[in-house]
Amino acid sequence: MKPNWLEALSPDEVRQVHDTALRVLVEVGMRIHSEAARHLLLDAGARWDDAAQVVKFPPELVESQLALSPATFRLVTARGAPAASVGDGNLLVASGHNAVFVTDDGGFARRPATVRDVENFARLTQRLGNLDLVGIPAMPQDVDAELSLAHACHATWRHCDKPLYFSPDHDRVMRVIAQMTETLAGTDDLREYPCAICQVSSTSPLQWEQGAAEALIRAVRAGFPLAVLPEPFCGVSAPVSLAGTLVMYHAEMLSGAVLANLARPNAPVIYGGAWTSFDMRAGNVVIGSPETMLLRIAGAQLARHCGLPYHCIGPDTDSQLVDYQSALEKTSTAWAALCAGVDIMVNSGMLGTGMTVALDQLVLDDELAGYIKRVASGIRVDDKTLAFDAIRETGPGGSFLTHDLTLELMRSPEHWIPPLTRHPVFPAWQQAGAQSLVALARRRCAELLDPASPPIIDRDLDHALRGLIPA
Repeated sequence: MKPNWLEALSPDEVRQVHDTALRVLVEVGMRIHSEAARHLLLDAGARWDDAAQVVKFPPELVESQLALSPATFRLVTARGAPAASVGDGNLLVASGHNAVFVTDDGGFARRPATVRDVENFARLTQRLGNLDLVGIPAMPQDVDAELSLAHACHATWRHCDKPLYFSPDHDRVMRVIAQMTETLAGTDDLREYPCAICQVSSTSPLQWEQGAAEALIRAVRAGFPLAVLPEPFCGVSAPVSLAGTLVMYHAEMLSGAVLANLARPNAPVIYGGAWTSFDMRAGNVVIGSPETMLLRIAGAQLARHCGLPYHCIGPDTDSQLVDYQSALEKTSTAWAALCAGVDIMVNSGMLGTGMTVALDQLVLDDELAGYIKRVASGIRVDDKTLAFDAIRETGPGGSFLTHDLTLELMRSPEHWIPPLTRHPVFPAWQQAGAQSLVALARRRCAELLDPASPPIIDRDLDHALRGLIPA
């Protein structure tokens, strides 16, 4: 049996949040800066409020469009092999996502990310066994800023074939990435080759910028599964109360789901969760707080209420270093995601409130992912694992150490064997070099990152993808 999911809201409170969000959409509305998106909404029955310059969403429009998105969908690798099912109750973990800086020394110094850094993260993600998807770790700063994401996608596909998770902020780069993905897949309908998930974000409070709205429309029409990810800050771009943040977040999320299904009915939509609180004393966004853990759990309940798969950011930390704070916050946020029933968790390898990524942190987060996935798999109960025969044969005062059942199951999934974490007594640890887990992670990075490893795609495809990025 798998562990039960945690809940932060009662069923009645879930309904209150949902109904209040519907009221926000019909009475307050959303400011839609894209003419194309406005036309889609108004043609479907949304109402234009000329005085407020907003689009208002009738509840029946929201509910009818929301019902079109499937509860589950499949993903394939960049090579077209089956990869995963999203929404079936199994946690998928991704590297990433969209940092600006890279640290090579645990966070004491940082530098602008480059295309080479993206390639290294892709190569490492390919080799780490607990990462199911590859997110764009950072926006490379050594290429044209407007097309930085396209360069990052190309760099990733050269070295990793796991399903891609990316997030455009304007239509021009979305158009380029759609062309690149279609070239990679060999089809212009990515519903038949779902090798990447596109994430788009509204602008809080209650707006869709032109670039994001039109990138959303292009993505779903191309066939990408879509993650809608509002990013409000409690007390700044959302109400200071957690319930108020949930309401506004939910309203923005629903508006994105409606727009997606109007652009292409039955579009796979993921309920995104980028939960943040705000430190009013320091003026900083916070993503590793207890409040964000509660919001993660409540967000999963709202996603299930809508019948949608759920994504959240994590494992998250606001620490600038690979230290105890980062371990505390990353473990806590990852556990919250697991216990909430999250389908996809994106942010492995990140530090500093999502501004910085580190290769050693990615290795440590892969270890954490393996740990929580083992818990998620639950306890196997059957005739063999109940072990009555082994108990009878061993009897009082006996030892199970050499019993056949022990030898059979000791290396099975019954007991997780971590790649890095060790449990030696002090003399053995000292004799092995007295190394910290961070030091072991850095050594594993060096072992996994062969600088001579060639791209995993052939030269012709590599050149074709590169050629689609405007000079």
